Amino acid sequence: MSNEYWSNLSLNTPYKYGDRITVGAPERKGTVTGFIGKKRETIIVQFEDNPGQSVSIKKDQVIELARKDNR
Repeated sequence: MSNEYWSNLSLNTPYKYGDRITVGAPERKGTVTGFIGKKRETIIVQFEDNPGQSVSIKKDQVIELARKDNR
């Protein structure tokens, strides 16, 4: 059994490496693996449905943000 818990955060929370995000249309979930730009306006994500590929997306495409909560 896994001891990982994920807490949903506000979308204006600063993103960190390892955060889980969901983007819409179609809905996909992935893990933040990097950033582009001084203000981190572009996020590099590895999606669960294709873990061998990293994709860059804009923050305004994110519909849900979650961070690991060690309980």
